[in-house]
Amino acid sequence: MSASKLIVITHSAISGHGSFAVTHIPRGTHLITLTGKPMLKYRALLSHDPLQIDENTYLDLNHESKTINHSCAPNCGIRNRSDLYAIRDIKQGEEITYDYSTTVGSDDNIFAMPCACG
Repeated sequence: MSASKLIVITHSAISGHGSFAVTHIPRGTHLITLTGKPMLKYRALLSHDPLQIDENTYLDLNHESKTINHSCAPNCGIRNRSDLYAIRDIKQGEEITYDYSTTVGSDDNIFAMPCACG
């Protein structure tokens, strides 16, 4: 099933817009590849929700990718550089989330965000 058939973008209590499961999604399913314009770390400081894909490169995420919100108890995780996979079964109607802190290097203290996932 393609990502477009797995998720729908709609209002989110976490942060404006979010992506939600259209149907039951089994653990291990690839949902979407997060995409955007590559940029160096110093440019990422000016971006909203950059995704680190290697030591010095970030993605300035496109709209669809930005609708995958943060959670401290996520149902998805990143593999490879920007592939989003279900790390547990996801119920129909459940918001798709991943932990943003897992995409920034442990020695990189340049980004901070208030957590609103509840």
